[in-house]
Amino acid sequence: MIRYFGHFSIEEVVEAALATTGLKMVMGTDAVAGAHGQNMREVLERVKSGQAPMDAIKSLTSLAAESMKLHHEIGAIYPGHNADLVAVEGNPLTDITALQRVRF
Repeated sequence: MIRYFGHFSIEEVVEAALATTGLKMVMGTDAVAGAHGQNMREVLERVKSGQAPMDAIKSLTSLAAESMKLHHEIGAIYPGHNADLVAVEGNPLTDITALQRVRF
């Protein structure tokens, strides 16, 4: 299914963003963008479009914290930082869909 953002498909928008040198793509909230809990679909689409899995994971964590100027408090596993940890089944670096298989 092709979804459109203005005159461009989401796939075209993601591919253009990935091709933009120096652009930092971060994940935000899905609270007003659609069904709650569905923002992982964007991560899957990014990786499908060519983003490296580790870069996608960074967009969920450290880059998102940096974009909110909270990188000194959250976004990394580091002494003194606040963190919510999850364990997934599989290795998201080789299979990004592992992020959908949260075990705790």
